[in-house]
Amino acid sequence: MMRLQIENFAKIAKADINIDGITVIAGENNTGKSTIGKALYCVFNSLYALEDKIYSEREDSVWTILRALPLSYDIRQQTILGGLKTNKYSDLVHGLLKKSEKVDADVLGKLSTDAIKKYASESNLDDTEIKDFSNRLYEVLNVSREDILHTIISKYLNSEFKGQINHVNYPRKVSRLNLKLREKEIDLEIENDEITEMDLDARIYAQALYIDDPFIINRLDENSFFSSIIGDEHSKFLLRCLKGKVNDNVVDETILKKKMSTILENINTILNGDFVKGESQEEFQEKGFRKSFRFSNLASGLKTFVILKKLLQNGVLVEKGVLILDEPEVHLHPEWQLQFAEIIVLLQKELNLHVLLTTHSPYFLRAIEVYSAKHLLADRCHYYMTKLEKDKVEIVDATTCTDEIYKMLAEPFAILDRIRLGEREI
Repeated sequence: MMRLQIENFAKIAKADINIDGITVIAGENNTGKSTIGKALYCVFNSLYALEDKIYSEREDSVWTILRALPLSYDIRQQTILGGLKTNKYSDLVHGLLKKSEKVDADVLGKLSTDAIKKYASESNLDDTEIKDFSNRLYEVLNVSREDILHTIISKYLNSEFKGQINHVNYPRKVSRLNLKLREKEIDLEIENDEITEMDLDARIYAQALYIDDPFIINRLDENSFFSSIIGDEHSKFLLRCLKGKVNDNVVDETILKKKMSTILENINTILNGDFVKGESQEEFQEKGFRKSFRFSNLASGLKTFVILKKLLQNGVLVEKGVLILDEPEVHLHPEWQLQFAEIIVLLQKELNLHVLLTTHSPYFLRAIEVYSAKHLLADRCHYYMTKLEKDKVEIVDATTCTDEIYKMLAEPFAILDRIRLGEREI
């Protein structure tokens, strides 16, 4: 079971959402639908492999200090630009970090001084320089686990919400986020766009994939380091997943192939081709054409299917993982919306995914309803709609009354009918 509750978050005043199977949030543009997906992404991906993240952040800070020392060529070769850390110095850093977790401030100060003396044994540092570097190292080692954790979560939230986490109309109100996973919970409280309280009882075992822009596939054409470090956190992570396999285990790949065969067949009816090695980067070879196409030259609608196929082939979508799709029907012809909806339903069925998607398309919404019923998953679907009242947006449960959603989405047609009838009267 997964349940997300948020209060006073960006545009959202209140939301209580069950994300167990396929969850659809429907609404007009600019009503805060994306906020839910961004919040869910931040929690999952900031807290995934948490202890590894904390260790890595502390380790990077230690190496930054060591690189500033006037060390020998041997040490510089292995520390520059975060290079390979495989010699005796890396063992010393690892040992220092492990010891620092279990000692008090006085012992930590001695550890810092001893470490600097070891690293600087081949340099002519005077006592003042040793003390200066020791103090800097002590400061890094003395940062608490909670402070590092606070910074990691804040980094994700600020990347996705650009420093506007609290409700835009009520910035002084406390923002709250609660994620229930089975019997455990994750709680965050935020004031003035800063985390003030956190209770992390639940553990996160998978990263969430957030797809909101089919044009991200164009960046696979760019043979550039900068293409993978520019953008929101969710975009950078998605790009890394598209660039290469994350799981090379043969057994896992065999199991996944069996489960994904029907889904890939459905995708291939649209794509009618496969990936090939181009002159410099991977490209798409469509049947009936002699030359392959760069991803940037594919039709916008095709790019959505290309992204899914790449993620499947790279082993990124995993059992019980989280997939967030922000208005995936954009750029898709209504017929392709239906086919894409069935693919999402099949993905949930085969991998037991937690799927959260937003939409403003009645075609896509209806397709999810129909195909989930066809594949016996109707009881694992939940439907919500955004409701704007004055200056507040609430997410309302419409699972038992989806007609309300269709009525809202059909309002533009009603407007056109009124205009047409008015013209006839004239």
